[in-house]
Amino acid sequence: PEDPEKPEYDKTVYTLDESLWKTTTVSEGVVWKNFEATDVISKAPQIVNVIDVDLTAKKYDVKLVYYSPAVVPSEAFKQNNAVAAINAGYELNSIFVKVAGQIYGSIKNAYISNVVPQWKNDGALFIDGDNVDISYCCKGMKLNAQRQYYFNCTQPDILSSAPMLIDNNEPVGEVYAKTDLTYDQLITLNSEDPLRHQGIRHPRTAIAKTADNHILLITVDGRREDKSAGMTAKELTIFLKNWFKPQYALNLDGGGSTTFVAKEEGSDELSVVNRPSDGYARSVSSSLMVVSTAKPSNEFDHAIVSADYDYLTVGTALPVTVSGVSASGNAAALPEGTTLRVTDSSIGSV
Repeated sequence: PEDPEKPEYDKTVYTLDESLWKTTTVSEGVVWKNFEATDVISKAPQIVNVIDVDLTAKKYDVKLVYYSPAVVPSEAFKQNNAVAAINAGYELNSIFVKVAGQIYGSIKNAYISNVVPQWKNDGALFIDGDNVDISYCCKGMKLNAQRQYYFNCTQPDILSSAPMLIDNNEPVGEVYAKTDLTYDQLITLNSEDPLRHQGIRHPRTAIAKTADNHILLITVDGRREDKSAGMTAKELTIFLKNWFKPQYALNLDGGGSTTFVAKEEGSDELSVVNRPSDGYARSVSSSLMVVSTAKPSNEFDHAIVSADYDYLTVGTALPVTVSGVSASGNAAALPEGTTLRVTDSSIGSV
């Protein structure tokens, strides 16, 4: 029999259309996935960007960075030779932040905005070399116990956050802000009240880890009902559970901070590829980066061939672009005398 104490989670079988995702290779082991459509889970238009990092490829690391004063993620991106980046932590006085062994945030505030009891530290991201872990480590602990727990942790990079969305395959985020309050009642609560903060739709940022050691950096645009409505914690949990099936997932700072920066393979140009709800990228003190393990280089390693369309009808033609790529994913000049050919001449010609 089922455990009577276990929450009742969403068991809907959704029809998922994989063609709604656009997939772009950023570099070997790093894939950018973009969704811009009406989502069958939230039943609203959504814009979702996901960077999928295969840590088993040993080509890229996930890096937590901290800046004081705060900088926009694109600036942190440039300073770290990253291929992708998202915003990370909540306001510094509400969370625990340790980068390269140095503690910057120690959960200073027991109350958020001097009113709401602190709730932003139930889970955490831990990075120690190649090991990237997400844990529901401080579930149910009182604030002083949470502080002590994080101070005692030995990992050099730690970022606490909340709510936990998925814990060892259990979609706990579905019931984090469970309430019988209506939307009109929720918006009367303090904006930092967890029921309102996580129970109504906002732009979202999250990190997830799969059982086969892929790290997912996720942003959901919001506050544009005609383009992207944003999600509640429950909707984001169900979305991730159905599309990506991560073993662990943790919500990060969202709202106007939600920012997704990336560059395509073989390019030195970066861009903010989501649309921050403030209309511009907000300066933040912490960001998560996908950083090449190779030494930055512009020496040719391989080439990529791209075109504006993936499919052609018989007898038609289109221009293709050939770009050189270095081992670190940067742009590289093609070797002199480079030529193109089609391996199967029955398909077409160049």
